[in-house]
Amino acid sequence: MEYNVNLCDAEHCTQCFACATICPKGCISMAETQEGVRYPVIDRSRCVACGLCMKACHQLSFRLPGDVSSVVYASWAIKQETRTKSSSGGVFSVLAEHVLRKGGVVYGAAYGDFLKVKHIRIEQESNLQQLRGSKYVQSDLSGVYKSVREDLQKGIDVLFSGTPCQIAGLRTFLRQEYENLYCIDLICHGVPPQKLFDSYLQHIGIKAGRDDCFDFRYCKGWGFELALNRRRIPVADGYYLKAFTFGYMFLEACYACKYACKNRVGDVTLGDFWGLGVKTPFPYSTSQGVSLVLANTNKGKGLLVENKEYLFLCERTFEEAAAYNHNLVAASSRPLERDSYPLDSMAMDRKDLIKKYALQVGWKEYLRPLKKRIVTLLRK
Repeated sequence: MEYNVNLCDAEHCTQCFACATICPKGCISMAETQEGVRYPVIDRSRCVACGLCMKACHQLSFRLPGDVSSVVYASWAIKQETRTKSSSGGVFSVLAEHVLRKGGVVYGAAYGDFLKVKHIRIEQESNLQQLRGSKYVQSDLSGVYKSVREDLQKGIDVLFSGTPCQIAGLRTFLRQEYENLYCIDLICHGVPPQKLFDSYLQHIGIKAGRDDCFDFRYCKGWGFELALNRRRIPVADGYYLKAFTFGYMFLEACYACKYACKNRVGDVTLGDFWGLGVKTPFPYSTSQGVSLVLANTNKGKGLLVENKEYLFLCERTFEEAAAYNHNLVAASSRPLERDSYPLDSMAMDRKDLIKKYALQVGWKEYLRPLKKRIVTLLRK
């Protein structure tokens, strides 16, 4: 009997590329919707119905881990230089440096040519800056899982950082556990397609080049501030970040994310520790950024123990972490504006778009950069 091979449509696909990467016949391509959402299309004239693509698809075959007993920390890098180069507390940098020092490799999201976001592989600490910082765009994973598997099979330690669905996709692609694989999943609000970010850049007059870098976060502490090559973008041009915060342009799959729950898919979970100390006192300054860290597996807990001399670690409760980090336990709600915003953001005049979707900048957003700079000067 013929194997019934069916993959995700645009509404359910998270663009992990696992199906296209694993196909032995190379008969799966990624089509693109008007909004820029990519999803798999099978050339059935070449398909041999082996079913590997369905087994590799995390939406079809991944099962969440059972009860996870995570240890929760407020944390940051003890080395000041590492902390100030990071958009939060710098914990990712510490763990990545540890793996690189041992001769391993690190995978994470970086800007390629023309500010296209993609996962890359690095094996030197000098390249780590490419992976630092939040990138509120879906990263391209084409071919990456295959590269990870090759490294693992050679016995190379691999640290892979990504959204929970990217971690789940990697695990279903590999189909076995590797002791030399360390996965860091991020507390994810949702991801917009690259096409919408490209449109935004065009609207505010940025013509991306080959070596450009874009920052969504303040570079000397934590908080939000847009910059191109470290040059601040005018606050009035920051409507992309507001639309992102309101959830107007995520992949449809983001609104039904099954990984936004206590049972995390990574060995370690990282995010910003928003709300730290609001209800339970925290006797340390948080002005330079604090990472929320969940050690979810023995492997993850061991990784933190191995780096305890490089990290400030203060154990907190999961309840405190979840109180102000909604996406730790729940997917983002789908607003009605999601029906029209993605296409409008590409077709409408910038001013009309901002007016229609109430993306005007308030006085607090104008004051925030000034406040950050005052705090930075006072620390010197």
